[in-house]
Amino acid sequence: MKSMSTSSIVVDLNGGGQCMERPLVFGIYKNLYAAINDTTISTYPQNLGDFGGYMNEKIQLLKKNGAENPVLWVHVDVKYAAYIPQLLKNKMTLHRTQDNFIILSIWLRPDKSLIPECGTHIGGACGMVIRDAKNTSGVVKKQVLLIREKHRSRNWEFPGGAVELGQTFIDAAVKEVFEEVNLQVKVIGLVGITENLHSRYDKNNIYMCFACVMTVEAEPVVNPVEILTAQWFDLDRLAREERQSTVNGYPISPKVLNFIKIYVQAQGKLIQPEQVGDHWYFKYPPINTIQ
Repeated sequence: MKSMSTSSIVVDLNGGGQCMERPLVFGIYKNLYAAINDTTISTYPQNLGDFGGYMNEKIQLLKKNGAENPVLWVHVDVKYAAYIPQLLKNKMTLHRTQDNFIILSIWLRPDKSLIPECGTHIGGACGMVIRDAKNTSGVVKKQVLLIREKHRSRNWEFPGGAVELGQTFIDAAVKEVFEEVNLQVKVIGLVGITENLHSRYDKNNIYMCFACVMTVEAEPVVNPVEILTAQWFDLDRLAREERQSTVNGYPISPKVLNFIKIYVQAQGKLIQPEQVGDHWYFKYPPINTIQ
């Protein structure tokens, strides 16, 4: 589904002139993907009681035109949260919140609402950092970096974390590796994706594992606030481990072992990311480029 975008109409609480704080911003979606500039709501009463009645009249008028303009939304600065109860009384619902604003919406047609739920999934990404190193016999073997976190399960994991607003999964993987173990890396391919239902915060979780190599050769230096330890392991040996394996008394995450097995079995034929415009495409190895 395409993301919704809109041109905002700034509403002036003071009854004229430009409003610098943008306390309430209204918008109407002509359809789920495109917006129109004329919201028909350009001013409104400052008195909360009058505001509730005013909104009721406006919503009823908009519903008459709901077949063409099905969604009304309002962006409320948190300093003006006193308006929210009046909006809720008029059947608007909370859609999402950030640190400094709340967004409410209402479906204006009599059919089932098509407004997408907000935040059905949480995104996460990790970096499987691979290097070539000589073992005690002088044979070059591939090693993989695992860490144990300070405040969570303390299983052996890949460096990784949540995808933040404005980040891609690739950005998040590279950033988390640097923040947790102070290594500069680049992504060489997508190893795999997991999805599990009803993860943290009662959201579905999508987690991407990327194979990475260091752009500057170095040893990991852990972030002491987040990470207890980091250690290189023989990649092939871990690929033969069972799900219940432990190292130094701590279990290796089953997800880590599964991703390692996938990487080894792929024999270098990883899914390749390619950016085309604003989109990232993940291509199977036989596909060279996207036109």
